[in-house]
Amino acid sequence: MLGKKDPYLYLDFKQWCQSKGRNKYLGFTERRGKKIGIRLDKYKIENEELKFLSQLQHQVRKSNYLDIQTFEKSSEKVFPTIWLMVNILTFGQSIYMVKLMLPQSRRELSENFFHANVTQLISKLELLNLIRNICCHNGDLVDISLKTMPKVSGKYRQYLNVKNGNYPHRLAVVITVLLDLMYPLNDKYSFKHLERILNSLCEILGDDFANKSAQNMGFKNKESIHEMSSLFKNSKIITFYPDGSYIYK
Repeated sequence: MLGKKDPYLYLDFKQWCQSKGRNKYLGFTERRGKKIGIRLDKYKIENEELKFLSQLQHQVRKSNYLDIQTFEKSSEKVFPTIWLMVNILTFGQSIYMVKLMLPQSRRELSENFFHANVTQLISKLELLNLIRNICCHNGDLVDISLKTMPKVSGKYRQYLNVKNGNYPHRLAVVITVLLDLMYPLNDKYSFKHLERILNSLCEILGDDFANKSAQNMGFKNKESIHEMSSLFKNSKIITFYPDGSYIYK
């Protein structure tokens, strides 16, 4: 989106960032006992730009990405085009850029690309960033318990270990997020490798405990892992809507 008109537009935060009003995605402040988004002004945006460009300059110089190395050696410019720049951003930086965007740009990204509202999209991206960080530190995903839950679409209910009407705060919910975000971008993506990994985790304690292990991860049973990933591959089943609803075709 930022590269539509100028591949270097991203360098000028005033051109694409929200610079007025309040932004709840960047943080909260309290007023009269209520949480409200932080106030933005030209000083806040200037500070964000300086911080981002300082980090990016370091990332360009230290990058092992071949195209970035070629750029760094052959160009007099300090910063690459946005097409190269996105390859060296961390996932967290990418999410932060979404939070900084103009409100209309955030809505365009959320609704046109992911069929979700802004709050839902950012919540899901932040969850994936948490999971990514846990994986980078060799953390335990099998027994993870989510403190903050994203909105889970009703189409996944039959595949999850729902108790007393509540969705499980477990790994299975993360898989629903992956399905929801990947399908609009690439409806032919294969989850076979992920499915094999989940099945192998269920079988660690033996076949007799496979369903119990699947339930511990938040699935209804082991078979639900395959059924839920198959839901993604059947384009006749899923039609997404911003409110999380769906229809069969």
